[in-house]
Amino acid sequence: MGYIDENLSQGEEIIFLTKRHWVNRMGWPTIFVLVGVGFLFLRTLFENPSAFLNYIGWGLIGLGVVMYGILTLLNNTVEIGVTNKRVIIKTGLVRRNTHEVILQKVESISVDQTVFGRVFNYGTLLITGSGGSSEPYTNIAKPLAFKSHVHKVVEKLDDGD
Repeated sequence: MGYIDENLSQGEEIIFLTKRHWVNRMGWPTIFVLVGVGFLFLRTLFENPSAFLNYIGWGLIGLGVVMYGILTLLNNTVEIGVTNKRVIIKTGLVRRNTHEVILQKVESISVDQTVFGRVFNYGTLLITGSGGSSEPYTNIAKPLAFKSHVHKVVEKLDDGD
């Protein structure tokens, strides 16, 4: 059970949940692992290879694996959801940061996607409430589906008034 599940009010239901996209944890760890493998390959080209190349190669691979684990943990601490009453975004593991906007107060939702973002279905969300405050949330999975669900729920609320 996540933060959003645990903090629903009376009669509130989750409509849509998403998280950070897996691409967020692939950059630097992948580079470290590839460079480490390159050092190990370079070591095989020499007749009397230095142990130093071996240490560097395995060290970079280890660093990449550790970074991947840390980024995976950090990605799993982000929850983004739409309920029938509000939009909730929670980030952080030890230090929690939440951003909640009542659906009637949502002024705009912007989605920014790169070419890779469109291909792999991730992007940056910018949610602006009636107070004008907004914060970008990067590398979010299914941002257009999130935006669509917010619009559908807001339409239902407007029709019910």
